[in-house]
Amino acid sequence: MRSKILNFILRKKPKTKPQFEFLDNYIIEFIGPAGVGKSTLYKKILENANFNSPTIEELNSIIKKDDIYNISTSIHNTLLNSKFQNLMQRGYNAYVNAELINYFSSVIKKDITIQYTPSQKGIILEEGLCHNFSKELVSLNNADLQTITHKRVLIYIRPDDSLTVVKRIRKRQQEGEHTVTHHNGKSDDELKDISKTSITSFDNLIEAIANFQIPYFTVKAEETNNAHLVLQFLKDKKIVTERLNQA
Repeated sequence: MRSKILNFILRKKPKTKPQFEFLDNYIIEFIGPAGVGKSTLYKKILENANFNSPTIEELNSIIKKDDIYNISTSIHNTLLNSKFQNLMQRGYNAYVNAELINYFSSVIKKDITIQYTPSQKGIILEEGLCHNFSKELVSLNNADLQTITHKRVLIYIRPDDSLTVVKRIRKRQQEGEHTVTHHNGKSDDELKDISKTSITSFDNLIEAIANFQIPYFTVKAEETNNAHLVLQFLKDKKIVTERLNQA
């Protein structure tokens, strides 16, 4: 009996993930309040599917720095300037401001690299420009907003209750996992207020991009096992197409 079971196991092929090809050079981004579970959903999706998508490191090896220095990035400049002004109004000390400015600058650099890399087939990001600059994007004029969000697809993880985010942040802190700088030392009420402000900002962004028919999909943070729904949305919107796995 054991030998039969062993033979069956050895003959059984490992389960293969669906292979997805981008139909165009889309940028798929996950957005939502910090701590809501973007990373968890992103990882679940990648566990269930393979995207023919380059990494940012691969893009950096393709694009020429001289090309980046010579392109027009006026909208990115506007976003970066607005972000700096908003940071200065939050009352953080100089060290925290320096950390945040460095981080947001890296987001801008990554987005420029993605947009201006030649022959870019499409990319899926755990978070990108729309997550980190939601408030600043909504402040753009319509023409610039439409330009910068063109070919983007947003997966919005939205909590029905801001307390959901607070509980997840506390769980991460207890388990020694990464939390964002502006959550450190905050009370539950302060975290709830931060989350509410963030939700409003993302809601406003979704409302703004909907006017330009930018594809987006809203996932309830309180629900689980939404990865298959996101993948189905991407297929239905013809953002990706599923390839047959090679035997």
